[in-house]
Amino acid sequence: MVLLILTTVISILSALVMPKRISWIEMYTTSLFVMFLGSVGDVYLDVKYDLYGFFTKGVSKQKCFIIMHGRRYTRCFAIFFFI
Repeated sequence: MVLLILTTVISILSALVMPKRISWIEMYTTSLFVMFLGSVGDVYLDVKYDLYGFFTKGVSKQKCFIIMHGRRYTRCFAIFFFI
């Protein structure tokens, strides 16, 4: 567990310190595209194939609340990750 935490911290710090050769708009659009693609994939797998329905079929209200409000924090983290 200590090795996992240490590796994660070192990886994040190295990504933050590393010089970047692409513009801000490229980083921003890439982050937004990845989040959009992940959301579409999650919704497709959940609604069409019911892969995330552990106890009931379909999307529950709790999942919708977490997805709608949780994305705000992941966007901020993804944008700060490229700074």
